[in-house]
Amino acid sequence: MDKLKSLAIGNKINSNNAKMKRKSTKQIIGMSIFVYILAFIVVMAVLISKNEYIAIKNELDNSLLYFLRNFDFNFSFNSYLTSTIVHQLFIASIVSILPTVAFTYFKVKKAIEKGAKYANDNIISGTRLAKDIAETNKIVKKSQLGASDIKLCDSLYMPYLSERQGIFIHGSTGTGKTQLLMKLLDEISRVGDPVIIYDKESTLKTYYFDEDTDVELNPISSLCANWDMWEDARTPMELSSVAKFLIPESQGSSNPFWVDSARSVFTSLAWEMRNDKDRSIIKLLKSLITIPTEELSNMLSNTETAMLVDRDNKVTSNTIRMVIATYTKSLKFMVGLNEDKNKPPFSINKWVHQQSNSIEKFKSWLWITSRTTIHEDIRPLITMWLGMALKAIQSLQMNDNKRVWVIMDEATSLNKLQSLSGVVADIRKMGGCIVLGVQTYHQLKLIYGHDEATAITENLNTTAYFRSNKPDPAEWVSRDLGEHRLIKTKEIAGESSNSHNPEEMTRRTVYSGSIQTLPNLTCYIRFAGEYPITRKKIKFIAREVKCKSLIERDIDYDALKNIDAGISSILNSTNVSKECVADLRATAKVYREAEKEELMKGENQVEIKPEHNKVEWVE
Repeated sequence: MDKLKSLAIGNKINSNNAKMKRKSTKQIIGMSIFVYILAFIVVMAVLISKNEYIAIKNELDNSLLYFLRNFDFNFSFNSYLTSTIVHQLFIASIVSILPTVAFTYFKVKKAIEKGAKYANDNIISGTRLAKDIAETNKIVKKSQLGASDIKLCDSLYMPYLSERQGIFIHGSTGTGKTQLLMKLLDEISRVGDPVIIYDKESTLKTYYFDEDTDVELNPISSLCANWDMWEDARTPMELSSVAKFLIPESQGSSNPFWVDSARSVFTSLAWEMRNDKDRSIIKLLKSLITIPTEELSNMLSNTETAMLVDRDNKVTSNTIRMVIATYTKSLKFMVGLNEDKNKPPFSINKWVHQQSNSIEKFKSWLWITSRTTIHEDIRPLITMWLGMALKAIQSLQMNDNKRVWVIMDEATSLNKLQSLSGVVADIRKMGGCIVLGVQTYHQLKLIYGHDEATAITENLNTTAYFRSNKPDPAEWVSRDLGEHRLIKTKEIAGESSNSHNPEEMTRRTVYSGSIQTLPNLTCYIRFAGEYPITRKKIKFIAREVKCKSLIERDIDYDALKNIDAGISSILNSTNVSKECVADLRATAKVYREAEKEELMKGENQVEIKPEHNKVEWVE
């Protein structure tokens, strides 16, 4: 039935094409004749003078009167006038050919171009490539909602409000992702929107950071703001969110007990300390890690988590504190920030609300930065800050007229962000615009799992695909760019005449080989909906450096010896759950794999399982 249906569709298309050709030919001939006659009349009108016109009129009048009186055609024109008219008729007939030929050539050329476009391959559904950027821009501008005030790569208009539906940037290192982000930051700067930027290597910061208006969060930077956790989290639920972002889910086991317990202990103790006059991150960290279990149990005696650190159950309490120490040790780098009198307490939540409600034309930018040399140590803290920023955007009022951008370049260098797919879907209603950059989809899948990674990319409706060097990522990109169904008409030579055989087929819009061979600074951009896929070349711009990427602040590492000793003692404890140890090791392995520049394994080969018998603990 499908084959008969395809043949019927193909025969109908061929019949319609033949009718259109005949109709088009008749139209061109008729219009060409009309143009010739019109040109002839115009030329004659120009050639004949007023006196000649009067003379011709008089001659015709006399000839008509002679005929009516005598009913005889035996009359003659003035010989001079006759020769003049014949001469002018000849000139007009020749001159009129020129505009007629030009018109006919133009119409035939247009018909041929139109026929060549649709004669053989008739796309009936699916995605397709745009002829050029102008075609995409024309379709976007003529769409029901029109175009946004944001353009990608200088010249490609985005559909109206599509920036709120997320942007996904994918490609191998060095292919042009950062250049696209810089072009986007230029647009954001032009319209004056606030933006939160995760900049792992501080690459973007050097070109855009403004010390007068912008804020940086990086525990080892001299520009780091004095972040106050209790200003950001004023309720137990908000402190619970801090714990969830700081202590990620285990990648090695389906048993959530140890992670959930560690989060609960952190939340309870932080809540108990909220009214302390000398509260600080370092004091909280010391209480979690360095004090004896009995003392910690006493501090939590009035909370629901007291039984989790019961001194009579050392395996449970030691294991929970080991999980806490593994991830909260990054907080130790906050030491000394609250002692700087020139730095008032900073709240991410307040900053987001202030910038969203600001009437200033140009808003502040929040930079969450890192450095490869220390990234492993501060990754939980960096992840938590970014999670709190997303949470703050979720708390905004719904608004179609304001935007807050979140740009996460190298997003797979972070720990797993709790429920990221849901956050991406929710914050668009509050004006949140998420831009997520990764080197390969497989890295995202490795951290978040297949279902969550699929949900994340599904909620990022605008995609920009740069070159993927390896076959598996390139194949995934090719599949994601889609395919189309078409009727392809094949001409078959016969003995007496040629026949046309219509065939329905499906083919990829962009093949994986095309993804693997894309030159640098070139990508395929796809918008959600019935917009064509656009191949775009980005123009490289040499930019002026505005500031240094990092100036390290003075940190009193001697003051951290007590904390380091406590961390070492907990992590080296043998009286802990072996299952939990294996889970922590498997999780650490996942994040190490995900940070590689290129994931060498194929999509179906990526599977990290806990190794309960033989593992190597890496601090």
